[in-house]
Amino acid sequence: DAVTWAATPEGARAVEDESQVARRAGLPVDDDPRTDLPFAVRRAVTLRDQVQVDPLDLVDALRAELADAGGTVLEGVRVTGASLRPPYRVRTTAGEVHAGHVVLATQTPVLDRSAHFARLRAVRSHARAYTVPDGPTLPRSMSLSLDPSASRSLRTSPDPVTGGELLLVGGEGHEVGRASSERGHEDRLERWTQEWFPGA
Repeated sequence: DAVTWAATPEGARAVEDESQVARRAGLPVDDDPRTDLPFAVRRAVTLRDQVQVDPLDLVDALRAELADAGGTVLEGVRVTGASLRPPYRVRTTAGEVHAGHVVLATQTPVLDRSAHFARLRAVRSHARAYTVPDGPTLPRSMSLSLDPSASRSLRTSPDPVTGGELLLVGGEGHEVGRASSERGHEDRLERWTQEWFPGA
């Protein structure tokens, strides 16, 4: 289940907005504030039976599919320019590539002729993986808080070492270069985790 929750009044309003948008889109969301989280929430909306994907597994599958189709993946190569019309010539640090189609699938434009980079805001979030001793039950949901002052994300992942499960805790998002202390963000995430999952 994908659970979006909030513990603050501001976050609760954002969860309500998400619930309304999801319903308008025809999604079968549930507004029951009871969750599998180890703490009370002010508001929650749940979308049941979602898939949890390991992004590295997904990238590996896409790479294999591309190779099966005759494609090539180049790593450590920077695009430095491209022509505006087909047949496209893409200049890279490893030489020039010719193509009938070019797709820029970067989150930040690498060929930025209209200065879109100036409208972007770089944001960083922190994440930690924990083994959790017997005691606190791991949530089975993928959950995300919409509390503006202290967002948190919880999910599980297979532990490749023990064969058990890891608890993944994320949050403390902030604009890059604006934090007074990166360590402070890490410390707050650790304190929050220990409060709700003692001994993790």
